[in-house]
Amino acid sequence: MEHAIKNLEQQNLDLRGEMGQMKEQINKIFELLTQGETLNVVATPTPTYPPGFISSYLNAHPYGMPSGWNINTREQPATKGHE
Repeated sequence: MEHAIKNLEQQNLDLRGEMGQMKEQINKIFELLTQGETLNVVATPTPTYPPGFISSYLNAHPYGMPSGWNINTREQPATKGHE
């Protein structure tokens, strides 16, 4: 019985040591990630646009089709198999 208790205590100590190492590794990873964020922010500043500028990426009518361009779809007869 004492031998089993000593084995469990040793396992507990080993696990605590491994957990400490894992915490150190996680802290290093977190530090590297936050450094990467800082570098990205410095490397890619937010562009400044003049007032009233609309980026082509913010097209209000994607594919050149304004909303409601095919408004009479309810009036069209249903095709076979699609009711």
